[in-house]
Amino acid sequence: MYVRYTGPNQRTCDNGECDGTALPSAQECLEHADDTSFDVFIDSISPGDSIAFRKTQIHANRFHRILNALRDEEGAIKLGDASFQKSVFLGPISFDTAHFQGNCTFSGAMFTKTVSFNRIRFSESAMFLGAEFNAPAKFAKITAKKLAFFRSAVFHDSVTFAELDMQEGVKFAGARFVKAARFTNSTFQGRASFKQCRFENATFESCVFSAGLTLRESEVAGSFKMSAAYVTGTLNASETKFRADCQFGPVLSTHDIIATDSLWEGRSTLSIAAPRMDISWSRFNDSLRVHARHATLVCEGVRFGTASIIAGAFKLRFANSAGNGVLDEQQIPEDSICELPSISTFRGADLSNVTLVDIDLSKCHFFESHNLDKVIMDGDVRFASTPAKRITWKNPLRSRLWATRKVVVEEQRWRAGVNGSRDWPMPRRDPSMRKPMGAESVANVYRSLRRAQEESKNQPGAADFYYGEMEMRRHAKTLPVSERFIISLYWAFSGYGLRASRSIFSLVLLITATSWLSYAFGFSGQSPTYPQTVIQCLENLVSLRTATLQGLRVNTLGASLNIFLKVAGPVFLGLSVLAVRNRVKR
Repeated sequence: MYVRYTGPNQRTCDNGECDGTALPSAQECLEHADDTSFDVFIDSISPGDSIAFRKTQIHANRFHRILNALRDEEGAIKLGDASFQKSVFLGPISFDTAHFQGNCTFSGAMFTKTVSFNRIRFSESAMFLGAEFNAPAKFAKITAKKLAFFRSAVFHDSVTFAELDMQEGVKFAGARFVKAARFTNSTFQGRASFKQCRFENATFESCVFSAGLTLRESEVAGSFKMSAAYVTGTLNASETKFRADCQFGPVLSTHDIIATDSLWEGRSTLSIAAPRMDISWSRFNDSLRVHARHATLVCEGVRFGTASIIAGAFKLRFANSAGNGVLDEQQIPEDSICELPSISTFRGADLSNVTLVDIDLSKCHFFESHNLDKVIMDGDVRFASTPAKRITWKNPLRSRLWATRKVVVEEQRWRAGVNGSRDWPMPRRDPSMRKPMGAESVANVYRSLRRAQEESKNQPGAADFYYGEMEMRRHAKTLPVSERFIISLYWAFSGYGLRASRSIFSLVLLITATSWLSYAFGFSGQSPTYPQTVIQCLENLVSLRTATLQGLRVNTLGASLNIFLKVAGPVFLGLSVLAVRNRVKR
């Protein structure tokens, strides 16, 4: 956007090669006009007049006399249109209490000494396109009713923006902050854009961005801190480079926080409360700590350089110059509020240095992640569960008695999609998945999670992942039929050595069946009573000797049943002990 000056004076200076704007009452510009011409100019202006000093060297003493001439009875400086394009301000400049009632432009201007904009009001657009600040600058308690432009501005020294009220937003696109830049206690009612900015050290404290915030493609060479920030809209920090330590938060955003393809070279702390945060294909070269509230994290292709923690947070606390506090989460949409933050995908991410604490993984895609077997899970880490048991009394064969266990979203998708099971919910589609997953791939995911739990000495926690691994192997088409048959028997009689109830039930069924067969067909001549036969089978099960009732003869079938019981009985008994051991093993 370009604002054209509409004031009365468009003439240039007649002094040599000077291109400065001439004073209305003289032929020379502000720098070259003599004292008499300047006094005449001072007497001719009054509060609310428009002024223009383009391509002019402006000395502080003369300029302050002009500002004093524009003061009203209450001491406030009032200007109409004001144009200072490509002018050079020599000496300390103070615009304190000025009210720019018309268009205001400092585009291309240079401030050689300190400059102060305190308690300023801009009724129209304020333009600082390409302006240069060679000394400390301060913008405080500014009210701007229209857009403020600082595009391509250069701040060679420290700059402070405090208690701003930018009603239509501000654009710093392409600006360079050579030293510290500080934004505190400010409200940006329009969108705030810091796209392609270059910071040395940047601080945002207690700022409100009512229409979103953009940091896209920016670079911070030194430290970065954003604390107690509230963003209504999207916070976009994609393709941004943080070269040193970074404290990103606490930050609350009512929409997504996007930090894809970003680079974090120092120690980074991300404390966020938002519906969703996407850090896909970002790289963290040093340690990372993520404290999240309500958010769904997208971590596709992320590289974690050193030990990193992704954790749910009970509350997000902050400490800044105004004191300590807790982030107010009332602006979070109700449909986004959840007990634990979640992760939607780790696809393509390297998890060798990652610890997950108090996180929901019920909808997380692990397929094609790297070093999943090295991830550490602590605290309340939740996975999805098998469908509820469904018993159909009219047709018992249609009943479904799923073993209660943790499942990953890959198995849910395989069951609901490839296997066609109606009991399993169909998860949302992963857009990066090019082809349906096979049971072998799901088994690999479970195997890596099981190894991760075993490496953490959490054997009971690994049990469900072992069960899932064996389930997928049982359905894998690449395994020989004989191996799948053996695995199916292992599943049916003991739940892969994890369901003691199946083993005990199989053992009771074995004793009952062999006792009845022995009672009915296992004796020659006179047969014992059924209770006697049961007692004999139990004795044969626990004894190395074959027990026979006195006076009774066992035929060939009875002897075969006793041998089968001596072999199968200890197997089922051992599977029961193994199942209990796997559940209580330390």
